[in-house]
Amino acid sequence: MNITESFFLSVNYAIFCPKVLTYIKNYLKCEQVFISQLNSAGEQDKIIDNEGNICQVSPHNFADNYQLEQKIISYVCQESVNYYTHQSSLDFDVETEPLKRAELAIPIIIKTSEIVEISNIKFWGILFIYDYNYLREWQSEEIKVIEDIINQLVVAIERYIVYDQYKIFREELRNCQVLDDVTGLAKYSSFLDCLDYEWRRLAREKQPLSLILIAINFDEDLTNHKIIELANILQEEIKRPTDLAAHYQENYLIIMLPNTDNNGALWVNQKIFTRVSKEIKNRYDCEYKYSIITKIPQVNDDYSDLLTTMEKMLISDEK
Repeated sequence: MNITESFFLSVNYAIFCPKVLTYIKNYLKCEQVFISQLNSAGEQDKIIDNEGNICQVSPHNFADNYQLEQKIISYVCQESVNYYTHQSSLDFDVETEPLKRAELAIPIIIKTSEIVEISNIKFWGILFIYDYNYLREWQSEEIKVIEDIINQLVVAIERYIVYDQYKIFREELRNCQVLDDVTGLAKYSSFLDCLDYEWRRLAREKQPLSLILIAINFDEDLTNHKIIELANILQEEIKRPTDLAAHYQENYLIIMLPNTDNNGALWVNQKIFTRVSKEIKNRYDCEYKYSIITKIPQVNDDYSDLLTTMEKMLISDEK
C-alpha cells in the first residue's frame, strides 16, 4: 500500500495523519515530526503526532503558540515560499549548553476556495520536522518530496471537511423530509441528487463507483414492517458517510458506494445477504436478489443507463 492509498482508508484525519507523519519520519530519518492543527482564528488547537496522539492545546499556551504559528504563516506569505526553516535553541530547566536542532516547517493550506468558505479555515495546520543534528541542511530533493506528500494530505483533509459537512447534510435530510416515510432511507429523488454529485466528483478523481440494487420477494404480501427490517440492515451495514441507501421502489432498495471497487461492493452485499438469511429468511418465505455494477464515471456518461441496466438484470433474473 502506498502513501496515497492510505489516505482513502478513512476520512478521519486522526487515522490518516499519523500514517503520513510516520512515513515522513522514516523517509527523513529525523527525530520528531508532528502537525500543529490551527483553528479558524489561526491559533494552535491540537498537536497530532505520528503515534496517533492528538493533544488539545490548553488556553494558557495560546499566546506563545500563536506568535510562532503566525510568524511562519506571515513568512511564507510575504516571501512567497512553501516552507520555513531555521535553527533554534532548545530550552531546558537545568543550566547546560543548549542543544540545537534543524527545523523545517511547512504550512498545510486548504486550496479549494469552496472548502475554505464552508470551513472558514485556509491554514489548516503546520507540519513541523525536527532533527537534533543542528548541522543538517534540508536538501531540495527532500523538501520536494515532503511538499508532494503535503499536497496529497491536503486532498485528504479537504475530503474530510467535505465528508464532515456531508454528515451534517445527511442529518438535515431527515429534518427536510427528504427521507422515505416507510423505510427511513433516502427517497429516490434525494438519492439521484447525491448520485449526481458523486458521479461528477469521482469522474474528476478517476475513482470507482459501485451500485447495488436489491430486490426481496416475499411469498406473502409485502408489508411495511418487512421492508423496514431490510432497510434497517442496510443502514447498519453501510458504514462510511458517503455511502447511501435509498428506497428505489416497492420491494427494491438501492445502495451507492463511492470509491468502492467491485470486490468491495460484493463484500458489502455478502454482509447484507448473511444478515437477511439469519434475521428475515428464517421467519418469512422470501427470495433475495441483487445486481451490482461498478464503473469509473466519465464526465459525459449518463448514470441513468446504469440504473436501467441494473433493473433489467434483476427483472431478467426473476423470470
